[in-house]
Amino acid sequence: MKAKSWNGKKALATEWNDKHGAYRVKLRCDGSLKWIKPINLALVTKKVSTRGTLVFTSLQANNIKCKDNFSSGDPYLIIKHKKDKIKTEVKSGKNPKWAETFNFNVDDPSDTVVFELFDWDRFSSDDKIGSATKPVSFFQKTEGNSSLEIPLDTRGSVKLNVEWRPEEN
Repeated sequence: MKAKSWNGKKALATEWNDKHGAYRVKLRCDGSLKWIKPINLALVTKKVSTRGTLVFTSLQANNIKCKDNFSSGDPYLIIKHKKDKIKTEVKSGKNPKWAETFNFNVDDPSDTVVFELFDWDRFSSDDKIGSATKPVSFFQKTEGNSSLEIPLDTRGSVKLNVEWRPEEN
């Protein structure tokens, strides 16, 4: 049997103990052999919290379809999560940018975030340009501040920076 080094000592044998979920290591100590107390060598995995805050910044719509006949459009974006509903400023053009930040408190990864893009109209109801829906878990997979592009159900897409801030346990 080849001895392996463990904790500065020579290990002669190891044994997995299901009851304790640990290894016992047989060491050569003072010329005799003895079992040392169980040492848990199981991998420790950090449980990622499903509760936290989603932060959306640097929003932009790209290549959207204009609903106005005589202008380049006046789009705005609505973001919904559960009962929260946040609306951006009205901008103009087919590629509007919004330098705004929105925070949503999250407690269930199966909830959804809905992005709806509208064209503002002065004398009639606003026209829907397109929408997209993503589960919260889609954003929880991001690391740090991530840039995403989400296609709309019509033409165009919504680009945004998202940051997942898990709640500390």
